[in-house]
Amino acid sequence: MIDMQKTGSFIAACRKEKGWTQKQLGEQVGVSDRAVSKWERGKSFPDISLLEPLGDCLGVTVSELLAGQHIEAEEYHLVTERMLVEAIGPKRLYRLEIAVCVLDVLAALGIVLPFLLPKDTFMPELNATNCSFWMIAIVLCVITEYLHKAIPAYEFRRTNMWIEGISGAATFALTVGGSLLVSGGWKAMQGESFRENLPVILIGLAGGAIGVGCCLFMAWQRRKAWLREQEKE
Repeated sequence: MIDMQKTGSFIAACRKEKGWTQKQLGEQVGVSDRAVSKWERGKSFPDISLLEPLGDCLGVTVSELLAGQHIEAEEYHLVTERMLVEAIGPKRLYRLEIAVCVLDVLAALGIVLPFLLPKDTFMPELNATNCSFWMIAIVLCVITEYLHKAIPAYEFRRTNMWIEGISGAATFALTVGGSLLVSGGWKAMQGESFRENLPVILIGLAGGAIGVGCCLFMAWQRRKAWLREQEKE
């Protein structure tokens, strides 16, 4: 959460560095000296529309105003991301990441689906139905790429082991299941006994476990790195 007392003290210190009175700073951003006094005493917080012009006047960034301190260039990204996580909330960020992961899986399904539909040849035809699936997949890919860039705290969002594990499992199942259907392997397995199919099943389970395990390990590593960086603050 934003510490109004810390931000207020920071505004006062920056104002004094400029050699301005509270009235002079207020005139710069279009507010009264009383409003500036309340900011500096931590009794109120500048309106969001004033943060950028206030920062410009004081020679600091909006992130520095929110943090209530000067931020070194090498720490800027880390501090800004931490503030965004605190402001938006971890649970909300994780919900947004789940939505993006669902769109990713749907995009992959849109690419694979034309290969799974009944057809006379191995490669799907360039008909209206298949092209529609591919167009939808492309649109979903563009949307997910935009959301990854637009939603803040990308590294933090990818620290949740549950989300990463389930997403990895869904992607693996879609890939392997699609491959079996396309290659005819699924039909071949249906004609065999369970014992004959057991090696294929075990290989599939082992591959899935390794794939999901890698996703979990990477999420765990990102989580450790995130917590380690927070401890430096």
